[in-house]
Amino acid sequence: MLRNNRGFTIVAVLTLALGIGVNTAIFSIVDAVLLRPLPYKGADRLVAVWATEVGQPDAKIFATYRDFQEFRANSSSFEELPALTWARAGEILSWNGTPHEVLAIPASAEFFSLLGISAGQGRTFGREDLQNGCTAVLAHSFRQSELGAPSDISRKTLTLNGRSCLVAGVMPAGFDFYPKETSLWTLITPDSAFAQRPLDSVVGIFGRLRPGVSLAGAEVELAALHQRIVKESPAGSWVAQITPIVRDLREQFTWMAGRNLRTALLVLSAAVGLVLLIACVNVANLLLGRAAGRQRELAVRAALGSGKSRLVRQLLTESMLIATAGAGVALVLAVAGIRYFNSTNLVELPPGNSVTMNLKVLAFTTFVASLAGLLSGLMPAFRMSQIDLNEMLKRTVGSGAAGNACASKLLVVAEVALSLILLATAGLLIESMVRLGVAPLGFRPAHLLTAGIALPPAAYSKPNQRSTFYEKVIAELSALPGVEGVALCSSLPPRGGLGASRLTIAGGPTTENIEAVNEEDVSAGYFRVLGVPLLQGREFDSRDREDSQGVAVVNQEIARTYFPREDAIGKQIKLGRAEDKFPWLTIVGIVGNEKRAIVYREMGFVDRPLVYRPVSQASRTMMEMAVRTATDALVMGSAVQREVLRLDSNVPVYDLKTMNERYAESFAHPRFRAIIMGALAGLALLLAAIGVYGVLAQLVSQRTREIGIRMALGAERRDVMRLVLRQGAQVTALGVIIGVFAAFSLTKFLVGMLFGVTPTDPGTFAAVIIVLLAMALAACYVPARRATRVDPQVALRHE
Repeated sequence: MLRNNRGFTIVAVLTLALGIGVNTAIFSIVDAVLLRPLPYKGADRLVAVWATEVGQPDAKIFATYRDFQEFRANSSSFEELPALTWARAGEILSWNGTPHEVLAIPASAEFFSLLGISAGQGRTFGREDLQNGCTAVLAHSFRQSELGAPSDISRKTLTLNGRSCLVAGVMPAGFDFYPKETSLWTLITPDSAFAQRPLDSVVGIFGRLRPGVSLAGAEVELAALHQRIVKESPAGSWVAQITPIVRDLREQFTWMAGRNLRTALLVLSAAVGLVLLIACVNVANLLLGRAAGRQRELAVRAALGSGKSRLVRQLLTESMLIATAGAGVALVLAVAGIRYFNSTNLVELPPGNSVTMNLKVLAFTTFVASLAGLLSGLMPAFRMSQIDLNEMLKRTVGSGAAGNACASKLLVVAEVALSLILLATAGLLIESMVRLGVAPLGFRPAHLLTAGIALPPAAYSKPNQRSTFYEKVIAELSALPGVEGVALCSSLPPRGGLGASRLTIAGGPTTENIEAVNEEDVSAGYFRVLGVPLLQGREFDSRDREDSQGVAVVNQEIARTYFPREDAIGKQIKLGRAEDKFPWLTIVGIVGNEKRAIVYREMGFVDRPLVYRPVSQASRTMMEMAVRTATDALVMGSAVQREVLRLDSNVPVYDLKTMNERYAESFAHPRFRAIIMGALAGLALLLAAIGVYGVLAQLVSQRTREIGIRMALGAERRDVMRLVLRQGAQVTALGVIIGVFAAFSLTKFLVGMLFGVTPTDPGTFAAVIIVLLAMALAACYVPARRATRVDPQVALRHE
């Protein structure tokens, strides 16, 4: 039966294939991120231990190394409790005479033991390594891509920041932890800076709970142990402002990959579920239309002895065959989509599990295909099982059924309502991204090339050595053709800046807050190169030397917060307490706010309180460059690297990208979900248009004789067109009304993923309604025009 009607079969199979395919692809991501256990030993009991500011339970920061020492020695809630930290700048690794900027993660000896992962080559950390100066374990990807995949690198030495470092081993392919960009892990030893200054060093603590120990129970124990650290810390220490918290490791990985990643995946899962439902409704409509032409056939089958259950089985078998074929096509589409997703790295996913087509995903596809077959075939089968045998046998071929037409209209109403929900969701997400993209940043990001620059600590141990080299870099790069300006900054936007946590104003108390103020070290000309407006005072210049009075430029947020009713110019501040040895800084200028991103807010920017210091007075070994160009910024990348290497071949220049690319990376997750939702909404709109068209085409076909009579009695073509268009408008309007009320109730869950719009934004909903009505008009036009071409004489002889 399906083979004899190939056109119908192809359309139905492809419709279900699209619905099943997008569900399979999204479920494979959900499985990897939310459902599949982390590939570590005892993954269900792995936790992360953070610190949070007292009174602000949503804030998450690293704990002190002294806390880690106390927890490891005296806690009874954990089987193992290692530490590691990525709260540090990159380091320089030399291999075969070539410098590489690397992300080296210090970790305690128990780290790999906690995860239960052995090295792919060599070994991981051992107790014997605690007496070595430096021991490292390499990431497999770093060994392959950066070091050229040497056959046996274990037991060899590398040069890391001027120190000789023994390579214990290489982790196997596929292993990763947070952050995924890790190049190597280095062992924290008893003579390291962590052990020497435990209260000033911060680490993330990870552990495996003992059986029967809850997160809350472990948290209570650690809070009590932390109070011991508070008692032994200096008076007024920031340690007294924090308390430990214990969180599930999987949930933390998901949160760190994207603040709204979990919510976004749930929203996308609901969206693809709606797309599948729309596809099923469409196929059900197709089956209803097809069944209307088979009523006489089914009546004959009933007359020959088929009972109602037999007819239902036959029709359900056909719909299940369509769904099965659709599932086969869907798997091909899903596999292609998953491969594309993995190869392009569209968004960052949590470490641990990769997105794959596994048995669980195949089982899900089978379930979805079965559900689709039932949903699409159940109503047509039920309607056809209710036929009146005598009535159907009396009817002539081609007669329609009013009941089928009514059922088809109701299905189209459902399609339009579901499509409006998806369109409204996509519209809000897309509008948020548009507004985010045009939001003023406080500077000019166009034609800005950015890059990192790392100085070997041993060769540039003194501040004047660093500032002298930076001056040479700025001079040489500024002389390049096409370069309009060069500046250095310790942390370029959109990053939030380096935390200082304390601010003292001369003659006033110290502001004690973990994020009271942020510090940036910048070169002279920084504000001019980026285009940050100078509001008052002056910028840094040649007067600001290492041996001169310490100076600072503050942004508008500092002036507004700490000097609300007075002039900040000339005031003295200190990034610490009054008794600390940090220098007093005289404010010489006030600049506009740069919009920076923070880890706790995925959508939007904040005006961070920033204190800028001149590089000549506060230079670091790791800085970031901003190069203002007259043309395409990326074209200058190789020239920038070449000039810096010419000045010093041991100084790597890395991470070259435009400023716009930096901001685009910060909002990769919101952009990805907006694109996916837009595609799903477009698919839903297409399916709804097909549904409206199919129903009206079916109604025109069933009412051919009636239309012929109307025209024979004097009805004009515009009257017939108005009749058909009115039917299409009625079902569309009803679907729009239902969809608007449903969308108002559901879009409130999108609050954390929106920027500049509300969940019930009138403009977005008005645009969505206009798009749906335009779609309906276009879908109605062809059947309506066909109806106006009915020849009354042919119509009256129709039967």
